[in-house]
Amino acid sequence: MTDKSDHYRRLSEELNRLFLSDPAAASLRAARIASQAEAEGDAAYALFFQGESAAFALDFKRALILEEKALNLLPGEEFIRANYGVALSRLGRDEEAVAAYDRVLYQDPWNSFVLTQKGASISKLGHDEQALKFFAAALKTDPHNAQALAQTGVSFSKLNRDSQALEYFKKALRLRPDYVLALIQMGVSLSKLDRDQEALTFFDRALALAPRSPHALTQKAVSLSRLDRDQEALDYYDRALSLAPDYVLALSQKGYALNKLGCEEDALALYERALALEPDNQDALMAKGMTLMRLSRYDEALACFRQASLDRGDTPYFIGYCLMRRAFHRLGQWLRDVLQRLGPGGGKDR
Repeated sequence: MTDKSDHYRRLSEELNRLFLSDPAAASLRAARIASQAEAEGDAAYALFFQGESAAFALDFKRALILEEKALNLLPGEEFIRANYGVALSRLGRDEEAVAAYDRVLYQDPWNSFVLTQKGASISKLGHDEQALKFFAAALKTDPHNAQALAQTGVSFSKLNRDSQALEYFKKALRLRPDYVLALIQMGVSLSKLDRDQEALTFFDRALALAPRSPHALTQKAVSLSRLDRDQEALDYYDRALSLAPDYVLALSQKGYALNKLGCEEDALALYERALALEPDNQDALMAKGMTLMRLSRYDEALACFRQASLDRGDTPYFIGYCLMRRAFHRLGQWLRDVLQRLGPGGGKDR
């Protein structure tokens, strides 16, 4: 590795650490580094840091284009490839991201950052038990890797082992009290354990650091709704969606809050928007089905439940429940029709 390569790699590592607590500052810092690199004639590194600036500002499409250009100019620069993998992952292209990480790990098998990112992508692909092995390997290399600790917590939470998850979030926050993701996920696990009042304190801490985080705004809204503070929750969902209009979690959860307030048609419109973006989103499918069932639109509700994965424990129950509700509904309609045909006498002997 040349002195120049090592210099830019260290700058990239510093930016990744800064991003954990202050994404906006990381984006600005990356843009300044890009300008300096360009002034020094380092065009490929300038492209890479322009991409990182875009990524830290959550513009992952632009980040991917710029970092791919940088990688084409410097195909052997593995720290660029690793961050390119992160951009792929944030765009939902996790299988490609894993392939990028594997190329880096072939050269540097104990790279703690890349092991962590590979584990995160594997988690997103639904293989959390496997992901935990990569986080453990990352922590064996670097026990102070706050991101690996937090991602371990995320995988435990996805496996519904939230008490274990909390311990890892606490460890991450001892190392980095300003780690926004760990604060948010700590709140999520507390909420899943029905400790929503406590969860709100962690969401508030996250929002104090990152007031424009759609994820933090949405998760705070979820806890407010669970505490039956749905009108307040709607304000936070609206703030999240003003920043990220296509944020599926915010769309579907806002629909749930509207449902609780008796606004079923408005809720349905949000579920439709969520499903237009992610047609197989399980939570949106189930929520849409339950709303349709409340509106006595049983055939449409059944279509939603049947589209949902049978791996969900509640899917067969809702299919059966909807079939029963539809049968009683049709029986009621038939009885009303019979009584109408019989006329005012109701069929009594005359």
